[in-house]
Amino acid sequence: MKYIKQVPIVTCAYLTVSKQDQSEYLRGVKADEITYYEQDQTFLAKLRRDPKAQNSYMSTIMISSDLKNVRFEEHFGSHDFDWLLRLFRNQSSIQINRNLATRFVHTSNLSRTSAFRVVDYHFAMLTIESYSDSFPKECKLCAERLNATRAKFHYEMGQMDIARRFFKKSQWEVKTALYYMSTYIGSDWVRKNHHVYG
Repeated sequence: MKYIKQVPIVTCAYLTVSKQDQSEYLRGVKADEITYYEQDQTFLAKLRRDPKAQNSYMSTIMISSDLKNVRFEEHFGSHDFDWLLRLFRNQSSIQINRNLATRFVHTSNLSRTSAFRVVDYHFAMLTIESYSDSFPKECKLCAERLNATRAKFHYEMGQMDIARRFFKKSQWEVKTALYYMSTYIGSDWVRKNHHVYG
């Protein structure tokens, strides 16, 4: 509560637990109590889909009443990317670097279904179009990272033909190349031993 008096948006760290193998992934816990983000710092990081951006898991966000009119879109439903961009636009924020919530992930989660991933992907691509004139570099990187996320989802689901198609459109780096090659051989080992998606 003390931090919401300083900035309009406060988020916290959280823990993700897989219900399949009980593996845990802690996001955002750091030695410092807080991390301060200057105006538009988080907005630009979210637009780039930067994995090191401020946490924005819904159960850990508190916003000032001044932002209550930043609402979710209602056409696609259950998709938060455009809302987060509109929320963090022109705002400063703080992340409290302590674990507030535990997110349990299993195959029946809405975000882990093919239908959701397809709509989420297309809506995110549509969202970045409205920013492409003002932020072309960020939007290009965002599109590549959206393709990588979609590829990793299909990889995790064992749909290697689809995964390859999206890996080809993602940012080409060593990790991407290794994932791509393992879609032909070795994906079972990778999925068993590495955190691929979610």
